[in-house]
Amino acid sequence: MVLIPFYKQKKYENQQNEIFAKLGLDREKAILKSNEIKRNFEFINKPMLSEHQTLFAALSLKKKSSRILEIGTFDGTNAFYLSKLFPESKILTIDLDENDTDFKKFYNRNDNSKLKAFCEERDKILGLSENIIFKKLDSMNLIFSDEKYDLIWIDGAHGYPFVTIDIVNSIRMLNNNGLILCDDVWKDKPLNQDSMYNSIATFETLEKLKKSKIIEYDLIFKRLDKKNNCNSNLRKYIAVVKKIITE
Repeated sequence: MVLIPFYKQKKYENQQNEIFAKLGLDREKAILKSNEIKRNFEFINKPMLSEHQTLFAALSLKKKSSRILEIGTFDGTNAFYLSKLFPESKILTIDLDENDTDFKKFYNRNDNSKLKAFCEERDKILGLSENIIFKKLDSMNLIFSDEKYDLIWIDGAHGYPFVTIDIVNSIRMLNNNGLILCDDVWKDKPLNQDSMYNSIATFETLEKLKKSKIIEYDLIFKRLDKKNNCNSNLRKYIAVVKKIITE
C-alpha cells in the first residue's frame, strides 16, 4: 500500500463531522458516549476500530430504535454494543450455522478447536444482554420474514448476490422512518474482488436503487486513520440508507 506522506487526518475528521451534521447527528457527543461504554466493557475495544460505533452512538442520542436487526453476528461484540446504546430495544442478530461450509471457511475457522472456541466466546458475549436474540439463520431466508425493524445493520457477505438480496430484503422489512446501515462500501472496484470481503456490489446496488427512486443514501468514512483512509482506491465507507416513501 502506498501511503500519502502528508495525509491530514484532521481534514477527514472535519469532513466526517460535517456529514454527521448533515444527517442531524452530533459526532463529538457520540464519541463521548461511545467511549463511556468502551471504558465499562473493555472487550469492545478492537484493533482497527470502525466509525460505525460512533454512528450507532450518534443515532442512539437522536432516535429510539425499539427493534434492531443485525445481519452478520461475527463475534457478538457489536450486538452487545448496540444493546448498551439501545437498552430498551429488542435486537435480533443472525449468522450462519457454524456447520455451514462458508461459516467455517471465512475468518480461518476451519480448525474444529478454533471453531468451537470462537462460538463459545461469541455465545458468552451475546448472553451478557437480555435484549439480544441470536438465531443461526442464512440471511437469504429473510425473504420469508414479515417482521419490521427501525434499524438494520448489514454486515454479512459483501459480494454478489448476497449483499444485494440483503439490501432488498432490508428495505422491505424497514419501518417507514427507519434506517439501514451497510458496512464496508467500496466506491471504486477493489483490485481483488471476492464474495465475502472486498466487492463493489453494495455501492452498485445502492446506486441502482437510488436511480430507481427507491432509496436515498449518504456515505461516511469507515475509518479515518492514515493507513486505512489515505488511498482513495482502498478507502471504504458506511452507507446510511433511507427508503423513499410514496403515497
